[in-house]
Amino acid sequence: MVERHPFGLGTALVAMLFMTACEEHPKKSVQGAPEYLHEALSGNTTAQAQLADCLAAPTGCFGTPPDAALSCAWRGVRLASETPDLSLGDAEAYKRACMGKDESFRQRAAIAQDNFTRRIYDRPAPDSSTAPPTSGLLYPSMETVRLRINAARGAGAAARLPPFGRPRPLSEQGRISWKTCSPSVCLEGSSPRFGGGLYAYRVMVSGPQGDAQVQAAHLAAAGLEADAIAGSLASLAQSALPGAMPAGPICWAAGQTPEGSAFVAAAPGPCG
Repeated sequence: MVERHPFGLGTALVAMLFMTACEEHPKKSVQGAPEYLHEALSGNTTAQAQLADCLAAPTGCFGTPPDAALSCAWRGVRLASETPDLSLGDAEAYKRACMGKDESFRQRAAIAQDNFTRRIYDRPAPDSSTAPPTSGLLYPSMETVRLRINAARGAGAAARLPPFGRPRPLSEQGRISWKTCSPSVCLEGSSPRFGGGLYAYRVMVSGPQGDAQVQAAHLAAAGLEADAIAGSLASLAQSALPGAMPAGPICWAAGQTPEGSAFVAAAPGPCG
């Protein structure tokens, strides 16, 4: 999830962030735009979130008054980025900023969101009545799960999961999938095409039977900071048949892939 920086740090400091490396982004989308917009228009999702926060602040930003409709628009642009760093909190922030407003607000926000989405991503924004899903999802971003797994591995850089590439569209409407692999471990999952959070993820580990199941359980649990359940997940993974186990709001599943790797997966409950 993106860190929210207090505006007490000063407008000048925030402006410096947006102007950083503008020359590195000679994209068509930034042509003719004020410099403080360059990073957001270049597709920097951190800058987009901070710009949305800034526009929603009581004092406004960059010498301009606050503009709630533009703040809503930038939150929508961020949700349309199809990047792995979008959490459920981002979708919830969009709903708080955009839902239940009057028609004038909705039109201004929708026009701006579509304009920026086309400029940055070369595709239209979702229909203005489309709301990102906020139920039936795991709360973290795909990137957060990857970073937690890398931290749990505690190994050298060569063994860590590399950054994600572009997502792949799934047959289920409005969903995309992610995958990254190191020599012995793979992480894959799915998220909304417009929104944040995860429908599910799973960790696959190749290696000697027993060790692979234990490692898959340990790493999958780390993705949700649920280390206390790793032992139970290892037992589930080592059972003769695939199985599922509820724990709080999560349904955990374990088994073996057709290629012979051990896997442990997490999805919102209930199981079955």
